[in-house]
This record gives sequence, C-alpha cells and structure tokens, in this order.
Amino acid sequence: MKYYSLSKLIQKIEHPKPEPVSEAAMVKRINRRLRKYGRTLRKSRGLQSKHELGRYYIHDFEGNCIARKHVDLRSLCHEENVRKEYEFVVSE
Repeated sequence: MKYYSLSKLIQKIEHPKPEPVSEAAMVKRINRRLRKYGRTLRKSRGLQSKHELGRYYIHDFEGNCIARKHVDLRSLCHEENVRKEYEFVVSE
C-alpha cells in the first residue's frame, strides 16, 4: 500500500490533469445548452458562407434566421459555461 502526504493529496484534488476535448464534443455540448432557447450552433460550409457567416454561426429555429455571425467557439464555451476548468479545446 502506497501512502501519500496530505499536501500531495490536496494538490491532486485541486489541480486535475488537463484533458483535451475535441471541437465536435464542444459543439455538441453547446448545442445541448442552446436548444433550450430554440437555437443551434452550425459550422459554415463553402468559402462564400465562411466569408459571410464565419466558421461558426448560431441559427435561430423560431425566427428561422441567423442570430449571431462569426462565433468564436472557445469564447462561446466560456459564455455558456460548458467547458470545465481543466479542459482545453483541440482543433480537428
């Protein structure tokens, strides 16, 4: 049996190991949160739509319109509080 000092145990509890999370997983988490408001996060396809809407945009189902353009995935994770402190987003 291995014994740890109290300070090492506290350090392990307070500072969990950083974990990578894919962009796709973050999009799914965000969409679960936005679904409550009748919205969803979408990824642009094609050069024209990427230029006009940005890489990600928010679509409003109720009004059938674009609610927000040029959405930054990392900042939206922070706004919607879907990313834990020890997680970081990895580009695909």
